[in-house]
Amino acid sequence: MVLTACGCKKREKKPKKDPMLAFKRLDELPTFKIDLSKKAQRSLREKPRKWVRGKFRYKGKTYKDVGVRLKGHRSMRDFDDKPALKIRFDKHVDRQKFKGVKRLTLNNMVADPTMLREVLGYRLYRELGVPAPTAFYARVEINDEDYGLYAVIETVDKQFLKERFDDARGGLYEGEYGCDLYVDDVDGFDRDSGPKGDRD
Repeated sequence: MVLTACGCKKREKKPKKDPMLAFKRLDELPTFKIDLSKKAQRSLREKPRKWVRGKFRYKGKTYKDVGVRLKGHRSMRDFDDKPALKIRFDKHVDRQKFKGVKRLTLNNMVADPTMLREVLGYRLYRELGVPAPTAFYARVEINDEDYGLYAVIETVDKQFLKERFDDARGGLYEGEYGCDLYVDDVDGFDRDSGPKGDRD
């Protein structure tokens, strides 16, 4: 309990229990299982960035009708290689979440033979007070075939902004491959959220 200026007692909010804490502390290496139909696999081979329906399984629990697509630029790999993946739990099922999140980003780490740089980098930024995504590891299986170790990166979206900023209504931008913080590159940034047309 704390006292307010008027002397009234105000109950302190207990910090929310984080259902992914064991993953983030690296106490557990989860195995994420993704099931895709032959039609979905064919679609990902032909149009890798187009969302398909799939199932996501973890420790006996199945999340049906999740959205799955491939991602990446330099790290982009074919579906039959070791693809980087985006998972959207609420793509087809409203408000469906996995351990409190609507989305997962599964990076294949193919450009980093150490498989350490990305996760350590995000952890260092957070230790320094930068509002960086959380990051941990998971094994990924697709249709029961082992695709290996992946970096699981918290998706930077509206949920991310609301948890880190008092006001999450501002612009969120993502630089396309080869884009940098130069005036000439402003148009190369995708606006992921915020006021339409705002390039401030």
